[in-house]
Amino acid sequence: MVAHQYYCKKEAGFWVYKTVEQWKAQNPGMMETLVAYNDGRSANGAYILNRRFNRAVKKGGPLLFNRWRWEQQIVDSKTNEILARYVDFSTGNGNIGGEPPVRFWLQNDYCSGGEYNKGLMYSFADGVRGRTK
Repeated sequence: MVAHQYYCKKEAGFWVYKTVEQWKAQNPGMMETLVAYNDGRSANGAYILNRRFNRAVKKGGPLLFNRWRWEQQIVDSKTNEILARYVDFSTGNGNIGGEPPVRFWLQNDYCSGGEYNKGLMYSFADGVRGRTK
């Protein structure tokens, strides 16, 4: 639990490096041309949101003390610029033969505030996704 709390305080969170409005100002008229890919396209560990943006997903672990590191980034596929980033950690011993997790009281799916931060990431992704057909 101590390791989980340490990494949550040290590395977890949600950061916006460039807002959608800033990106639009630097790329006038481009956002209006983007059409959302709602068919689950993916490549190289990233979900392709449209012809300009990807949501890269990375899972690291298991780390020391049954911890997993989760990271997502919204990336401009043309410039490789990261617009937003979300990092979180989960803990647990996993399932053994379909049984409930061992020491379930040590199971944490998110850091404190992690679900909220994940929601912010999905909202940001929706903001760059573009119009639907």
